[in-house]
Amino acid sequence: MLALKRNVEIALRLLLALLFIFSGCAKSIDCVGTSLYVASHLDALSLHAITYLSKPIAALLGAAELGLGLMLLLNIMPRLTRFAAMSILGAFTLVTLLNLTIFPLEDCGCFGDVVTLSAEATFIKNIVLFPLSVILWLVSRKMPSCGMRDVLWAMVIFISMLGVNIYTLRHLPIIDLLPYSAGTNLRAEINAEREARKNGCRTELVFHDKDGAEYRFDSTCTECWMDENLEYSGVESVAMEDVEWRYDDFALIDANGIDCSDELLSRVGASVWLCVASIEALDKSGGLERVIAQLKQRFAESDVVVLSAVYIADIPEQAEVYGVDISLLRTMIRADIGTIHMRNGVVEEKHHIRDLGL
Repeated sequence: MLALKRNVEIALRLLLALLFIFSGCAKSIDCVGTSLYVASHLDALSLHAITYLSKPIAALLGAAELGLGLMLLLNIMPRLTRFAAMSILGAFTLVTLLNLTIFPLEDCGCFGDVVTLSAEATFIKNIVLFPLSVILWLVSRKMPSCGMRDVLWAMVIFISMLGVNIYTLRHLPIIDLLPYSAGTNLRAEINAEREARKNGCRTELVFHDKDGAEYRFDSTCTECWMDENLEYSGVESVAMEDVEWRYDDFALIDANGIDCSDELLSRVGASVWLCVASIEALDKSGGLERVIAQLKQRFAESDVVVLSAVYIADIPEQAEVYGVDISLLRTMIRADIGTIHMRNGVVEEKHHIRDLGL
């Protein structure tokens, strides 16, 4: 009986540890993205007055979850960490219940942009995990108190995880999971999506195995042709319902209100898109004219194009400036000021302005 109880305790501890590590990693690799989810929750709860704290809250949340997961995994400070896990899951269960009923949100951001869960799925997940965390806490109540070594390890872990989150706040995400990541053929992707939206259907390749089971693949798939266990049967056009379009809001508007995204994506050669989401950050960098001049000097072969989500009062002559929605710009690059380097419609690289040393 004692062995069974011990095995159950270990299994629950490892389950919650892996959950918090995964959730913490998803938040920490893109702390700016996490702060956007935090801000949306604060807005939904009518806490508009403290939305300016969304970035510090995101950094602390990512560090707390990742640090807590590591401490559960290593069994450091068991009584405290298990109580913390139970408390956090209890709070998350309450928040997701509110999201499901009073303050609906499409995505809670529990796992950042790594995994998207509906409010219903998130609530069910928490309803299952919260009782397990209660059981784990009840088992640990009679465990001995932590020693100084555990306290020191806990401080080292939390400070280290907080450092990771602060880094991703001040720079670009460690891993870019968004549709505008480096290497994306943006021109081809957007044109293909627009064509698919116009037609309202997509093309699927149909294969069958020797038992008659049907397999379907996207028309761009190449691996399916190499599978010797599959036999090609034909192609079918499938109506696309409830499809989540990735580039439906992509629009770059000039001073006359005309969408120039096609023209910019079709440019031959290299260009630098200077993305501006904050006037304050632009002023700290010396103003638009200075930044453009430095970019032209450093990337002499590239055209410099400004994509701004905010009003810029003093625009230098001959500067190409296009308006862009703030949500789109935050998706394109997680920085108040940053650059997207394009070549023939392909995203080559992305930089936070401070990483360019300008």
